Amino acid sequence: MTRFPKIILICIPLFCILSCNEHHSNKKTIEKLLSSQITFPAKWNTNIHDDVSYLNAAAKMVVLFDSTTCASCELAHLWEWNEVSSISDETQNKFTTVFIFSPGKKDIISVKRSLENIQSNKIRAIIDEDQEFIRLNPFIPKENTFHAFLLDSENNILLVGNPVKNDKLWKLYKSTIKTTIDNY
Repeated sequence: MTRFPKIILICIPLFCILSCNEHHSNKKTIEKLLSSQITFPAKWNTNIHDDVSYLNAAAKMVVLFDSTTCASCELAHLWEWNEVSSISDETQNKFTTVFIFSPGKKDIISVKRSLENIQSNKIRAIIDEDQEFIRLNPFIPKENTFHAFLLDSENNILLVGNPVKNDKLWKLYKSTIKTTIDNY
């Protein structure tokens, strides 16, 4: 047998094992998150809206952009969340989408300026300058894949993942939001 097929015979099982381990790891991470409750800071250092009563909604979508995220990139794509955020109007504000920006120190001013320029009553954005949200919720993984989640009125995590990028997940989010609001 030549050298090339031997390498392939070794690499394919290794790839399969690594893929299975990653899938298993993601599943465990999601299970851990689904058994968690989010804690919001009692007072935010910087908040675009003075009133944060929307954090008491029956259901809320929380999207975290931490210091590892390209804040300007995410701000440029905030419009992708319009469909998710529009449910707030349909439910008389029993559902809301909350964007938490926790940028690095060097990005705080540019994030503030950008949010002030695009701010509307429909966009609920908080700038967490002191990373208090992350400190209060140490179980949230560093991977951005796990930085979008649906919460109930008690801030229990119901779903994890970005519904904007996945139609099946978006359908699940919509039905879970409806059920959560109906049971509120």
